[in-house]
Amino acid sequence: MSETALIADNERFNSITKDTSNIRLATETLANAEVILMGDSIASAVSATFKDSFPESTRISTIIKRGCPSILNAEKVDTLDSKRCSFFTNYFIEQLTSASSGTRKKIVIINSFEYWLENRATFIDLEDNIESTPLLELFEQKFIESTCKLQKKHDVFVVLPIPRYPRNIPSSIGYADMFGKTSNAISISRAAHKAKNEFAFNAAKAAQQSCNISLLEPANYLCDEKYCYASKEQRPLYYDDVHLSIHGAKTLEPMFLQIPR
Repeated sequence: MSETALIADNERFNSITKDTSNIRLATETLANAEVILMGDSIASAVSATFKDSFPESTRISTIIKRGCPSILNAEKVDTLDSKRCSFFTNYFIEQLTSASSGTRKKIVIINSFEYWLENRATFIDLEDNIESTPLLELFEQKFIESTCKLQKKHDVFVVLPIPRYPRNIPSSIGYADMFGKTSNAISISRAAHKAKNEFAFNAAKAAQQSCNISLLEPANYLCDEKYCYASKEQRPLYYDDVHLSIHGAKTLEPMFLQIPR
């Protein structure tokens, strides 16, 4: 295999795929934390770069549940029986908004909005019944409720959608190289990325208008004026089609540096 193919293949494993779903351990770090990273697997993928963007002395806590949206009462469709997502998220939002939540913190929320809006999420009511309101309407309502509830006690930053691709990036680059095809930078148009995530952008802006949360735009670092890129100089920025690799996540460090210290 050529060096290009090997580099692309190795990027599949240059990843962070950890939950921080041990409720007891995460709770122990919350009260004294200055900064909190909250989210699903998209947050996990960029967690190392996120931490590295802060001074080493900063007390950082991570509340990450892969495969779970960080919204009150939200549940993954295929985990309804266990309530694993809603229990986890509701617990930590309540902890962070309780009277004993400690000093005001910076909370950064990163979720795969496009994924959850493909009918993979649902919402449950207080009696654990599935809400009958259409998903999009509930999603915006609950998203605003969740972020604004946190904003009352903390400073909330929501990372807008990170571009997704229709194919596995390392495999595409490796395949093209092994079969002698020209592997140009893999990209999608910035307009297409915006169109696919229009609802999520609008929901985030509605939350910003409701309670003054801050929005962070990853497309400003992964895209130019016309295109968003999944690779650079034939090295993948993603370890699959959705999640940034450790290498690719470093592209977002300037975005995280916008968060006040």
